[in-house]
This record gives sequence, C-alpha cells and structure tokens, in this order.
Amino acid sequence: MVRVRFAPAPTGYLHLGGARTALFNWLFVKQQHGKFILRIEDTDVKRSTDESVNAILDSLKWLGISWDEGPYFQSQRTHIYQEYAKKLLQDNQAYYCYCSPSELEILRKKATGEAPGYDGRCRNLSPTQRQEYESSGRKPTIRFKSPSGLTQVNDLIRGKVSFDNALFGDFIIFKSDGMPTYNFACIIDDALMGITHVIRGEDHISNTPRQILLYQALGFKIPVFAHLPLILGLDKTPLSKRHGDVAIEHYRQEGYLPEALMNYLALLGWSTSQSQQIFSKEELLIKFSIDRVSKNPAIFDLEKLRWLNGEYIRELDIDSLTGLCWEYLNKIRNSKFEIRILKFKEIVKLFQERIKTLSDFVKQAEFFFVNSPKYHPSAVEQILMKDGVRQILEQVKDRLVQLEPFDTNSIEKTIRELADQLKIKASDIIHPLRVALTGDKVSPGLFEVVALLGKEKVQERLIKIRWENG
Repeated sequence: MVRVRFAPAPTGYLHLGGARTALFNWLFVKQQHGKFILRIEDTDVKRSTDESVNAILDSLKWLGISWDEGPYFQSQRTHIYQEYAKKLLQDNQAYYCYCSPSELEILRKKATGEAPGYDGRCRNLSPTQRQEYESSGRKPTIRFKSPSGLTQVNDLIRGKVSFDNALFGDFIIFKSDGMPTYNFACIIDDALMGITHVIRGEDHISNTPRQILLYQALGFKIPVFAHLPLILGLDKTPLSKRHGDVAIEHYRQEGYLPEALMNYLALLGWSTSQSQQIFSKEELLIKFSIDRVSKNPAIFDLEKLRWLNGEYIRELDIDSLTGLCWEYLNKIRNSKFEIRILKFKEIVKLFQERIKTLSDFVKQAEFFFVNSPKYHPSAVEQILMKDGVRQILEQVKDRLVQLEPFDTNSIEKTIRELADQLKIKASDIIHPLRVALTGDKVSPGLFEVVALLGKEKVQERLIKIRWENG
C-alpha cells in the first residue's frame, strides 16, 4: 500500500509552502487508495509549541485535507531514536564527537574553499580520550560515519541527482542535548511507519543523500522521493514574509474560501496539458498527476489568487454566500456594527459580482451596518463641497421622506423626475447622494442602495451630513 506523510515542525502557523506539500501528498495518495500520515516533528523543544500544533491542524482541516493516521509526535518517540543510534554505534557506523561549538567554528573557517564537512577528528578516539572529555563536562553529539563515494537520488520530478559524500562528511544524528537531528528522526519514522513515497519541497533535496546513507546503514528500504519546486514571489526570490503574509490562517481570516485556496495551491508547480485553471476538489483528485509537476519554481501571485477566489464567490448560490458573509461579519463585528438579518441577503446580492474575498464584502458593505459611514475626504471635497449640492440633497431628502412605496423603482423615478424639474442631469443628484449615504464615490447601484438602507437611515444621514458651503 502507498503511504505518504506530511511532517511539519510546530514552530509557527502552517505556511503556503507547507500547505502545498500537504496537498500534493494528499492528492497523490488518494489516487493510489493509500494512507496519509500526519507527523509532528517537534524535536526542536525550544521553538515547538502546542499553539502551533493546533494552528497547523486547524488549517489542514479548514483546507479540507484529512489524514488517516496520526498525528504522531516525535518528542514522544525519542526512546526509539536512541535505540537505533545505539545500533549504529555498536556497528561502528557512528561515533561520539566531543568537539565544542567554538572548535567547530574554527574548523568551518579553515575549510573555506574546501569541502565543508567535518574532518572526523573524533572518529577514532581511545576510551581514555573519551573519558577525559567526559570528565571535563563535555556532552557529546553522535556523528554518522559517512562512506566515501557518491550517493544517487532517484527523484520522480528531477530524475537522477548525484551527491559527493565528502560535501557533508560525518554529520550529526544526535545532538548534545539528547535529541535526534531532523535527518535521523525523519528516516527512523519514515521506515517504521512504512512510508513508501516522500513528497516534499526542493529545499530538502540536500538532506536526501544523508538520509539515503542512513537507510542503507540500518538496512531500511529506501522510499521513492519527489522534490517539489520552490515557491517564489513575483520578484523571483523565495517566498517569504516580505512578499506578504504566508500563513494559511491569514488567508482564512481575510475571507478566502478554502476551496479556492486549495485550487490555487494545486496550481503552484502543477498543471494539466489543457492549462485548466479552475478545479473542484473532485476534479483535482481525478486529474492530479505527479508526472505533471514542474521542475521550475512556481510563482505566487496574490492578484491571481484574489481573482480565483472571486470566481468561486460568483459561483456560489446566494444562500450559501449569505451564510458565509453573515458568519464572517459576526466574527469580526464590534460595537459599531448594526447587523440586522432583514434584507441581509439582498445586500449580499448587491456585492456578489463586486467582491473577491469575504473581507471585501465587509469593507465595501460596511456603510449598511454602521450609524454613520466613513467619509472619504476626496469624495467630500470633489463632490459634496460643490456649489448647490446642499440644496439639491435637501430636495432629495424631502422627496424621499414622502415616498411610498420605498422601493428601487419608485426611488429611481423620483430622482429622475427631480432632475428634470431642476433641469440638471440625473448624475448631478446620484453622485452627491451616493457620497452622502455611503461615504464614497463608488458603490453598487444607488437606487438599490437607497432602498436597502431604508427610509429612516437615509433621512438620518441626509440630516446629519454637514457641508461648509452650499
């Protein structure tokens, strides 16, 4: 049975690169009817937190990525790693190293221009020498004895890649604090958990030859490797916080739909021969293929993600979108919001074609839910401060207060009739009325806005607004 794993370190939120890795593993194993294992690599005790674990699990669940086994925690398996380290020591494939950090730093500086690997000076210490080091209080690491020669990685995406073992020398498998290193704990877990395919980011490819050597030394079966391309920003540098927020939780809070984000993550390094852009989860499960994953870096484009999310929003039925907007608005609401369920669906309808995220809805529709909208200074100066505007809006107010029924058609008819009577264009009424009621020069159709605000709120805003000239 095909078995894959996703193994994040709980030192922060789940980021876009990690989520893409989890997704590709999940899509691949679902097609193979295999098992997806979740493992938490928390051997970095100082930086690992329960908060990060919970955030990672919540983000995976929100995206719709489920796991069949786990989560397993490496911090609860240290006794297992110790057993295998002892085996390597007994088989003379590893040794204790007593070099201090300062001594190692000197070695690194001397190795400039040469292979940077450890020079093996502790490889053949006598029992007496070891005893002297330990008596002085030095706590050893455990190093693996790397054989000379080349190690070849057969990668599903990159093909055959060879590494000279001298490049990394005798690397550490157990730290002086008694915790295993990433490379050692990783291969023990992958072997004991029966992982058949390791699908991870390209940044791990330099770890792979070390891990292959450990698999061979312990007699474990080597899994199939596939290293996913890096994700870059628009400036072609590795994606990081300088390109914007990279945490999945951020996009959730900004009102992106999980289906849209899953779709976009799938496109970061993978495509179909038809260059299809929009996929349902069911389509991804059918069409995804590791053979179509590119070797070239993927480019994260926030505007493309926003576009894609907007497409998903427009495809939602109005009841579903209303529920999402209502839930989102209530999550971030505060005392300034006056949320009434009456007419809420009609308000959502006004914005469905205009928004790309749920946060867009809150920002654009906020004037419906507050006592007084935020007035953009430029809109006030350019439109409300014009000569004659105050008198026009006073007449609009007087007409609308008397209007029955207060619906879209009646409002439009009243405003156009007033324009004819005043011998002005309808836009000379519509533009200032929009600013007076919404605070901005841009909104959905004004007549619909006026009807949904309601007669009472329209009257209040036209009374409260103040102009310095008229």
